[in-house]
Amino acid sequence: MVLVLLGYWWEGDEDVESGSTAWYASLVDRTPPTPPPLSALPANARAVIRDIERGDCFNAAARIRGIRRGLPDHQALRLLEGESFICVGNGPAARAAVSPLLGKIEGGRAEWIVAQAYLLEERPNQARPLLQSVISTDSGLRPQARVLLSHINAATD
Repeated sequence: MVLVLLGYWWEGDEDVESGSTAWYASLVDRTPPTPPPLSALPANARAVIRDIERGDCFNAAARIRGIRRGLPDHQALRLLEGESFICVGNGPAARAAVSPLLGKIEGGRAEWIVAQAYLLEERPNQARPLLQSVISTDSGLRPQARVLLSHINAATD
């Protein structure tokens, strides 16, 4: 019996070290995003802000997606939609919202969101270059990106 439990414990520990899906997803900060000032968003985005303030990222993301249909190029909406989908844990939807902004806006916010989306999808190798870009371009997100990259590197080395 002790041998079986020891084997189970060892196997679980090894899984975490090898970078299981749950482990990469656990690295992602899924707290509700901080929305931009309401003046940076369309007038019909007030309900989105209320959803985010309540921690209801799912409804916020759904509302943003609906609003964005009429404003497909609105950068602040795309970023907030991506962050809301990260909060929900939906990597593919976050990537779909934000990937068109990669390399098109200053700083590393778009790269940060897409890197987190890749981690939710169990794709650390795709997240690495984006995190390196964040480290070199965004002083505000640099400390978080460094920590995240070091965890990924430790798990995959």
